[in-house]
Amino acid sequence: MTDANVQAEHHAGLKHQFENLEQQQDADTLGIWVFLVTEIMFFGGLFAAYAFIAGSTSLLLKVAATSSTSVWARSTRSCFWAAA
Repeated sequence: MTDANVQAEHHAGLKHQFENLEQQQDADTLGIWVFLVTEIMFFGGLFAAYAFIAGSTSLLLKVAATSSTSVWARSTRSCFWAAA
């Protein structure tokens, strides 16, 4: 085979590292799926961390409010949630 025949066998859109268009398409598809999976894992971890921190913050605020209310009630000797 001459160089002219080899060049004639290659498709215009075929990259030099691939033997045929099917191999190039398979590599493209695999690359996209690997990219999507890594993005899902990365952003899934970020969103999970955010949800955990937001939930912890909410819990801490509720505990602080309850504690300060109980300290206030104890210091004023009032029990506003019980019927008088």
